[in-house]
Amino acid sequence: MLGAVCHDLGKPLTTKFTDGRIRSIGHEEAGVAPAMAVLDRLNIHTLDGYDVRRAVAGLTAQHLKPGMFKKSPTPVSDGAFRRLAMKVDLELLARLAKADCLGRPGSFDCSAMDWFLERARALGVAHAPPTPLVLGRHVLALGVPPGPRVGQLLKQLYERQLITGPCSALACSPCSLVPSPLPSSVAWRGSAACEGCCSSLCTYWPSCRDCRSDGGCSDAGTPRDGSRAG
Repeated sequence: MLGAVCHDLGKPLTTKFTDGRIRSIGHEEAGVAPAMAVLDRLNIHTLDGYDVRRAVAGLTAQHLKPGMFKKSPTPVSDGAFRRLAMKVDLELLARLAKADCLGRPGSFDCSAMDWFLERARALGVAHAPPTPLVLGRHVLALGVPPGPRVGQLLKQLYERQLITGPCSALACSPCSLVPSPLPSSVAWRGSAACEGCCSSLCTYWPSCRDCRSDGGCSDAGTPRDGSRAG
């Protein structure tokens, strides 16, 4: 509800009469500060541990994205959805955008919001971005010494995960980023590290199946020890 109330607060700051049309270019980003001012006035910060301010800021700044993604002249990648999920709850965003569309006078095609939500759900990012599949302990197990480099590698690996998805991120990513050669004693949870990256990582991730010649695989989920990497 607060997202619906606040999402267009940037329009007074950006609305202009241009080329015979009334336009509010950039109102979504411009609306974040006024939205936060409203929440400050209402003394709203969190609710039962839920970060209301972050949610409203994300909804305000991104509320045009569902329509923009659908109308994009080139197909929007899965990675774009994963990245956006780091900024805002995509289901809330789709619902806000659809309410905004349906609330306009006249008749409009609001199917873009349904398409957007279906994509987000299919990717498993409707409510949160992907959980990192590779953690610090996994990088350390590959022989990388403790230090800033571990954090740098984790950042690069998560970036690959967002762009390419879990399987491609796992297949060879840790191997290609760590120094070579690795100590002969290094093992990835019982499999030889980086000796055929896909096969070694698929040994660790039993649901990572159908290793392909390009190093990818079909899925990634639960390690053999029953825990989740995230």
